[in-house]
Amino acid sequence: MDESAFETLADRMLADCLARIEATLADSVEVDIESGILTIELDDGRKYVINKHVPNCQIWLSSPVSGAAHFAYEPLSREWRSTRGGLHLTKRLAEELTDLTGTDIAFD
Repeated sequence: MDESAFETLADRMLADCLARIEATLADSVEVDIESGILTIELDDGRKYVINKHVPNCQIWLSSPVSGAAHFAYEPLSREWRSTRGGLHLTKRLAEELTDLTGTDIAFD
């Protein structure tokens, strides 16, 4: 994948996450996106950081629950899949945020 395609896909994913979190969890979290970095801070101070890593064409996640993970875009499923197997980025994020906030959230 070239850098331009990666930037487009990554920016879209981050913007979609921001919109869904704002719409669903506005009372439970502070969420912001700046310069390709999505930050989600829970009321208790725990923080998620999700950012683009252009050299590897990956999205990197820092989670207060599951730690650090890297995700690469999977064209067939159109999802960001962990480079070490396991859940797709939005599924992991949805599960963790649902558990931490008590509010169901899903990313389509």
